[in-house]
Amino acid sequence: MVDFVLPGDKICEAEEYLPGRGAYVDEEGSVRSKISGTPRFNSAERTVSVSFPGRAPGINVVGSVVYGRVFQILSQIVLVQLFPYKTRRFRLVPPGMIGAIHISDIRREFVEDIWGEFGVGDWVRARIKRVVKRFYPQLSTVGKEYGVIKAYCPHDRTPLVRRGAMLYCPRCKRTFKRKIAFDYGDPRLPR
Repeated sequence: MVDFVLPGDKICEAEEYLPGRGAYVDEEGSVRSKISGTPRFNSAERTVSVSFPGRAPGINVVGSVVYGRVFQILSQIVLVQLFPYKTRRFRLVPPGMIGAIHISDIRREFVEDIWGEFGVGDWVRARIKRVVKRFYPQLSTVGKEYGVIKAYCPHDRTPLVRRGAMLYCPRCKRTFKRKIAFDYGDPRLPR
Protein backbone atom coordinates (compact mmCIF):
# COMPACT_ATOMS: atom_id res chain seq x y z
CA MET A 1 0.00 0.00 0.00
CA VAL A 2 0.93 3.68 -0.27
CA ASP A 3 2.83 5.41 2.58
CA PHE A 4 2.31 9.08 1.69
CA VAL A 5 -0.02 10.68 -0.86
CA LEU A 6 -0.42 14.10 -2.46
CA PRO A 7 -3.71 15.67 -3.57
CA GLY A 8 -5.04 13.69 -6.53
CA ASP A 9 -2.87 10.61 -5.94
CA LYS A 10 -4.60 7.25 -6.38
CA ILE A 11 -4.93 5.29 -3.13
CA CYS A 12 -6.99 2.26 -4.20
CA GLU A 13 -10.09 1.24 -6.12
CA ALA A 14 -13.60 2.04 -4.83
CA GLU A 15 -14.39 -1.70 -4.88
CA GLU A 16 -11.72 -2.26 -2.22
CA TYR A 17 -12.41 0.67 0.14
CA LEU A 18 -14.90 3.53 0.24
CA PRO A 19 -13.56 7.08 0.63
CA GLY A 20 -13.52 8.57 4.10
CA ARG A 21 -12.24 11.90 5.37
CA GLY A 22 -9.67 13.46 3.01
CA ALA A 23 -10.49 11.13 0.10
CA TYR A 24 -12.89 11.03 -2.86
CA VAL A 25 -13.89 8.79 -5.79
CA ASP A 26 -13.04 9.99 -9.31
CA GLU A 27 -14.92 9.28 -12.56
CA GLU A 28 -13.06 5.99 -13.16
CA GLY A 29 -13.93 4.60 -9.73
CA SER A 30 -10.54 5.15 -8.10
CA VAL A 31 -10.25 6.49 -4.57
CA ARG A 32 -7.96 9.55 -4.60
CA SER A 33 -6.54 11.85 -1.96
CA LYS A 34 -7.92 15.37 -1.35
CA ILE A 35 -4.97 16.39 0.84
CA SER A 36 -1.32 15.51 1.46
CA GLY A 37 -0.93 12.91 4.15
CA THR A 38 -0.93 9.27 5.15
CA PRO A 39 -3.76 6.96 4.07
CA ARG A 40 -5.44 5.14 6.97
CA PHE A 41 -7.30 1.96 6.07
CA ASN A 42 -10.21 0.84 8.29
CA SER A 43 -10.77 -2.84 7.48
CA ALA A 44 -13.83 -3.13 9.71
CA GLU A 45 -15.74 -0.34 7.94
CA ARG A 46 -13.96 -0.86 4.57
CA THR A 47 -13.07 2.84 4.35
CA VAL A 48 -9.86 4.75 3.67
CA SER A 49 -9.17 8.24 4.99
CA VAL A 50 -6.20 10.54 4.56
CA SER A 51 -4.81 12.37 7.56
CA PHE A 52 -1.82 14.51 8.23
CA PRO A 53 -0.26 13.51 11.56
CA GLY A 54 -0.12 16.67 13.65
CA ARG A 55 2.19 19.48 12.74
CA ALA A 56 4.48 19.19 9.74
CA PRO A 57 8.03 19.39 11.03
CA GLY A 58 9.81 22.45 9.72
CA ILE A 59 7.00 23.82 7.57
CA ASN A 60 5.01 25.45 10.36
CA VAL A 61 7.99 27.02 12.04
CA VAL A 62 7.93 30.77 11.51
CA GLY A 63 11.31 31.90 10.23
CA SER A 64 12.15 28.61 8.45
CA VAL A 65 13.72 28.91 5.00
CA VAL A 66 11.81 27.16 2.23
CA TYR A 67 12.40 26.55 -1.49
CA GLY A 68 9.79 26.37 -4.20
CA ARG A 69 8.72 27.14 -7.72
CA VAL A 70 6.35 29.92 -8.77
CA PHE A 71 3.33 28.40 -10.49
CA GLN A 72 0.83 31.29 -10.54
CA ILE A 73 0.95 35.07 -10.24
CA LEU A 74 -2.20 36.96 -9.27
CA SER A 75 -2.68 40.72 -8.90
CA GLN A 76 -1.54 40.81 -5.25
CA ILE A 77 -0.15 37.33 -4.55
CA VAL A 78 2.50 34.98 -5.94
CA LEU A 79 1.70 31.29 -5.40
CA VAL A 80 4.68 29.01 -4.83
CA GLN A 81 4.71 25.21 -4.80
CA LEU A 82 7.07 24.27 -1.98
CA PHE A 83 9.43 21.36 -2.44
CA PRO A 84 10.95 18.94 0.05
CA TYR A 85 14.36 19.94 1.24
CA LYS A 86 16.12 18.01 3.94
CA THR A 87 19.11 19.02 6.04
CA ARG A 88 20.44 17.73 9.34
CA ARG A 89 18.33 20.23 11.26
CA PHE A 90 15.41 20.81 8.91
CA ARG A 91 12.97 18.65 7.01
CA LEU A 92 10.30 20.20 4.83
CA VAL A 93 7.20 18.06 4.41
CA PRO A 94 4.81 17.42 2.78
CA PRO A 95 5.83 17.80 -0.84
CA GLY A 96 3.47 19.82 -2.96
CA MET A 97 2.39 22.27 -0.26
CA ILE A 98 1.44 25.73 -1.53
CA GLY A 99 2.82 28.94 -0.05
CA ALA A 100 1.90 32.53 -0.89
CA ILE A 101 3.97 35.70 -1.15
CA HIS A 102 1.88 38.85 -0.77
CA ILE A 103 2.96 41.90 -2.76
CA SER A 104 3.86 43.72 0.48
CA ASP A 105 6.23 40.87 1.49
CA ILE A 106 8.38 40.91 -1.67
CA ARG A 107 10.69 43.86 -0.88
CA ARG A 108 11.11 46.54 1.75
CA GLU A 109 10.37 49.12 -0.95
CA PHE A 110 6.98 49.68 -2.56
CA VAL A 111 6.26 47.16 -5.33
CA GLU A 112 4.07 48.51 -8.09
CA ASP A 113 4.16 45.62 -10.56
CA ILE A 114 4.14 42.10 -9.10
CA TRP A 115 4.77 40.57 -12.56
CA GLY A 116 8.12 42.40 -12.67
CA GLU A 117 9.30 40.68 -9.48
CA PHE A 118 8.63 37.01 -10.28
CA GLY A 119 7.88 34.88 -13.33
CA VAL A 120 6.05 31.58 -13.62
CA GLY A 121 8.61 28.79 -13.34
CA ASP A 122 11.10 30.78 -11.23
CA TRP A 123 12.81 28.92 -8.38
CA VAL A 124 12.69 30.95 -5.17
CA ARG A 125 14.05 30.91 -1.65
CA ALA A 126 11.74 32.46 0.93
CA ARG A 127 11.18 32.67 4.67
CA ILE A 128 7.98 31.62 6.43
CA LYS A 129 6.46 34.81 7.82
CA ARG A 130 3.35 33.28 9.39
CA VAL A 131 1.15 30.23 9.06
CA VAL A 132 -2.56 30.65 8.45
CA LYS A 133 -5.03 27.84 9.07
CA ARG A 134 -2.31 25.44 10.19
CA PHE A 135 -1.10 24.36 6.73
CA TYR A 136 -0.98 27.60 4.72
CA PRO A 137 2.41 29.31 5.01
CA GLN A 138 2.65 32.97 4.08
CA LEU A 139 6.12 33.65 2.74
CA SER A 140 8.41 36.66 2.59
CA THR A 141 11.32 37.46 0.26
CA VAL A 142 12.38 40.63 2.08
CA GLY A 143 16.17 40.56 2.44
CA LYS A 144 19.12 40.02 0.12
CA GLU A 145 19.31 36.24 0.73
CA TYR A 146 15.69 35.68 -0.40
CA GLY A 147 14.19 35.85 -3.86
CA VAL A 148 14.70 34.16 -7.22
CA ILE A 149 17.62 31.71 -7.21
CA LYS A 150 17.07 30.31 -10.72
CA ALA A 151 14.95 31.56 -13.64
CA TYR A 152 14.32 30.74 -17.28
CA CYS A 153 13.45 32.95 -20.24
CA PRO A 154 9.67 32.92 -20.79
CA HIS A 155 10.21 33.03 -24.56
CA ASP A 156 12.71 30.21 -25.17
CA ARG A 157 13.25 28.60 -21.70
CA THR A 158 16.99 29.39 -21.71
CA PRO A 159 18.45 29.81 -18.20
CA LEU A 160 18.74 33.52 -17.41
CA VAL A 161 22.11 35.03 -16.48
CA ARG A 162 22.52 37.77 -13.89
CA ARG A 163 23.73 41.16 -15.12
CA GLY A 164 23.75 43.60 -12.24
CA ALA A 165 20.22 43.96 -10.90
CA MET A 166 18.64 42.42 -14.00
CA LEU A 167 18.47 38.97 -15.61
CA TYR A 168 19.56 38.50 -19.21
CA CYS A 169 18.73 35.82 -21.78
CA PRO A 170 21.85 35.00 -23.84
CA ARG A 171 19.77 33.50 -26.66
CA CYS A 172 17.09 36.13 -27.34
CA LYS A 173 19.05 39.08 -25.83
CA ARG A 174 16.14 40.26 -23.62
CA THR A 175 16.44 41.51 -20.04
CA PHE A 176 14.05 40.83 -17.20
CA LYS A 177 13.53 42.44 -13.82
CA ARG A 178 13.24 40.06 -10.83
CA LYS A 179 13.58 40.08 -7.04
CA ILE A 180 16.95 38.30 -7.16
CA ALA A 181 18.68 36.56 -4.24
CA PHE A 182 22.33 37.55 -3.73
CA ASP A 183 23.53 34.08 -4.80
CA TYR A 184 21.39 33.79 -7.95
CA GLY A 185 22.55 31.06 -10.32
CA ASP A 186 24.74 29.36 -7.71
CA PRO A 187 22.54 29.14 -4.62
CA ARG A 188 24.17 28.17 -1.36
CA LEU A 189 21.85 25.53 -0.02
CA PRO A 190 22.15 24.68 3.69
CA ARG A 191 23.55 21.26 4.55
